[in-house]
Amino acid sequence: MELRSSFGSNSPVNEPGLNILDGPLKSSHSPGLPVHILLNGIFGPFLHMTGDKKTATRQQIVTAAQDLFGSSGFKQTGMSQIAAACQMSAANLYRFFPSKVEIGEAVVLQHIAHSAKISELVTKLEADAQGKIRRFVLETLEYNYRHFHGKPHLLQLIEFVSQKLPHLQEKHKKIKLGTLLNILTQGQQNGQVVQGPVKQQAQLMMMALRGFLFPHLLLVGGPPLKDLNQQAEMLVKMMFSGIGTSVDE
Repeated sequence: MELRSSFGSNSPVNEPGLNILDGPLKSSHSPGLPVHILLNGIFGPFLHMTGDKKTATRQQIVTAAQDLFGSSGFKQTGMSQIAAACQMSAANLYRFFPSKVEIGEAVVLQHIAHSAKISELVTKLEADAQGKIRRFVLETLEYNYRHFHGKPHLLQLIEFVSQKLPHLQEKHKKIKLGTLLNILTQGQQNGQVVQGPVKQQAQLMMMALRGFLFPHLLLVGGPPLKDLNQQAEMLVKMMFSGIGTSVDE
């Protein structure tokens, strides 16, 4: 399924001094100016941006927004604060994102894209099923720890996604479940995992690993990453002692 986001689109911005009528575009400030000069004066810096520059600016906005969501909360953060953090005007910010909802969506999509990338890389590893799942859990945990550990205000963003963008939440879950399912299916085919209902195995495994694969428990702080890694590795090893045909030491 193609993952779409509205954060790349630009909504019309109503600028003071512009009258869009049935006739030619005119300005109440400078009625004699040609259209191309008028538009260049208003939108010039934005229109002349290259694709790479626009992408970099959007990324700057998304990064600044997540920092503010983490320090102040999604509800308490306004567009003017995000604009100030990016050292741009609020009007310029609205040319990239029509509202804070679209910025929140972009933040979430960034994390989903990273999960998809981890999934793609892990499933291609030259390793057995246990090694792939171990790597999947540790890579995901490290990423979640870096972005969410000790940032309880980000819970507001998670709640926002759950209430307003549930399809993105489901997309994220499906990526992680699909990764486990693919690895276990390959493991059964290669004789590394005992034969059985592989979908049920994947679902049970994700439930057991939930605290390491999703950021919720990290928001309030907790143990250092080194300790969490040890716990995750031990849990993966225990699970494969039950479903694996052999256990790597």
